[in-house]
Amino acid sequence: LGIGALSVLLKVYSREALSDKDFAHASSQEIRTALSVDHPNVLRASESVMAEEWFGYTMEHVTGKSLRSVIDAFGVLPIEQVIYCAIQLSRGLQAIHGHNIVHNSLRPETILLSEEGILKVANFESAFIDTREELSEKWIDSDRYFDTIEDFAEWNKVVPSVLDAAYISPEYI
Repeated sequence: LGIGALSVLLKVYSREALSDKDFAHASSQEIRTALSVDHPNVLRASESVMAEEWFGYTMEHVTGKSLRSVIDAFGVLPIEQVIYCAIQLSRGLQAIHGHNIVHNSLRPETILLSEEGILKVANFESAFIDTREELSEKWIDSDRYFDTIEDFAEWNKVVPSVLDAAYISPEYI
């Protein structure tokens, strides 16, 4: 919707989908998390929208590519670009975690790089808001060391087969 710098995307869900309670909960959680963070390195969602037959939310339109596309096109990136991306990614994650949000699906496909070179964390479909006061209490414990992936899975209550995926969300590392 719109042209150029004023364009936005509209993510739409069918009202019929609300009859599925799990889907209704997940989509409302996605909308809440997406709308709660306003940072240059996080894909901006601007408002939720409801109509008779559908509901959804608007988000900024980023002209560029996913980090996956960049890596596939160019292979190993120069260290300067890696550092540049890592700094922006860290800033975006700091903003997200500052709102007690766990992205839960961070991988090259969910990181966008605009034509202007701005990195944006996107895709809040799997994200959730941790309701505890300190998010870091759950994810950081300097006394924990794991000898095997099974030990890690037991501590984190994650099925080991999930951990064999090509990417593991940083919240699980």
